[in-house]
Parts: sequence; structure tokens; C-alpha cells
Amino acid sequence: MIIEVMNGDKPPPAQPTVMVCCIGQHFLPGVLEAANRALRYAGSQGHGGILNVILDICVGDAMGVGDMRDMAAVAALNERADYMLMLENDVVLAEDALTRLLALGRPVVTPYLWPAYAPGHGKHGIGLGDSCPPTLEKGDEIVRTSDPMVYPKQGLVPLRWHVMSCLLWSTAVFRHLGPRIFHHSAPVTNYEQTLFDYLRSQGYTLWQDTDTRVDLLRPPGSPEPRKALGTMGMGPGPVKLARSL
Repeated sequence: MIIEVMNGDKPPPAQPTVMVCCIGQHFLPGVLEAANRALRYAGSQGHGGILNVILDICVGDAMGVGDMRDMAAVAALNERADYMLMLENDVVLAEDALTRLLALGRPVVTPYLWPAYAPGHGKHGIGLGDSCPPTLEKGDEIVRTSDPMVYPKQGLVPLRWHVMSCLLWSTAVFRHLGPRIFHHSAPVTNYEQTLFDYLRSQGYTLWQDTDTRVDLLRPPGSPEPRKALGTMGMGPGPVKLARSL
């Protein structure tokens, strides 16, 4: 469901065009408003843009989310967008986050997910507060969001995999591999690892812009049990933050 078009009555944009695809319509407070602000700011910087909401077709906790992601890719191709931001309903974008990611020109890139659901040192998240780098204290638990888990403020860092909360895709990836690259691994364990292993085998590196922060309002979900995120790709033991690969 396309609900807003930016630059619709203006000359063709000089900068790459982008479709923001929200996966599901059940937004946490502030998410949709922030996406609109980010898209409007991108428009002010010369990017044509469309905000598109993929209506929820999930059965149970996650079955169907892969098809929703495929629908987002198809929509971006149909609108001839250069990029597609795949956004979950619990991520609040900074106003300039979309523009900063677009400026990188990468096939697939994610911002730094800031665990806004757990300020300070809490049992459910990284003890970030307002300081960098984050620190861990005895008893803290981390919901794994990537491999490796890296400190912020390192610039652009390659990752092995990342949760699907907020990812900017070049639509060239979908033109090359086809738009239905998300649903095939949805029922399997380690969904993200499987997906990004496949992309890496096709020559696409996943990057994280650790200088661009977005707020994550709750621990990330997954087609596999949430607890598995703590050890996915690592084996048992505590999650360790890395400086980089």
C-alpha cells in the first residue's frame, strides 16, 4: 500500500530514488512518523522517494514475513526505485539516517541498532547509555543482532549477518538474483545467516554503518526462537563485542 510519494510533481531527482518499505502496519509509537521525516529529509537532499506499507499477512509469529519482504522487493522494482529501505515496525529512524545510508552506495547496508528499549545497564540489552563504546557488566544479557557484534563509531564495517530490522538494499541485487530471495529461508534455523551466506556467495557483502544510529524499540524477533539469537553463529557462551572483522 503506497501512502506517500515524495518529489512526485517535481523534475526527475538528481540523486538515487528510494522506496521505504515498512514490513507490516502495526507500528510502535513514533516509527511511522520518523520514517516520514527521514523520507522528507531525503527529498530535501534531492532523492525521490516513496513510502510503502506492506500489509501484514503473517500466520502465527513469523510465517509469511519472508513473503512480505519479497513483496517489498517486487514493489521497489515495479516503481523503478534505485534503493529500497526495508524497515520493521519497531525501528525509529533518525532524520538523516536514510540520506546517510544512501550516500554510501552499497548493495546492502544496515545502520547501527541502538537498543532504546534498554537504556543503561539492563538485563535485556547492551549498556550503552549516552557513552561510546558500550560496556558490559557481569550479569548483563545481549540480544544478538549481528555477527560480529561491533562497537559504534567505527565507520563502515563488514558483517557476516545482521537481523532484518533495518536494511537498505540496492534494487540491482533484486534485478540480479530475482526479488524472491527472502521467503526461501524463512522456515529454516539461522534465517539471517542463511540469507547473507547466500548473498556473499553471489558477491554481495553486508555492511554496517556504525556512525549512523537508529533506535530499536524492542529486542529483535526472528523466525527462529528469540533465545537462539544469543548464540547464533557463535556457539554457547557470552556475546563479545568486536572492534571490527
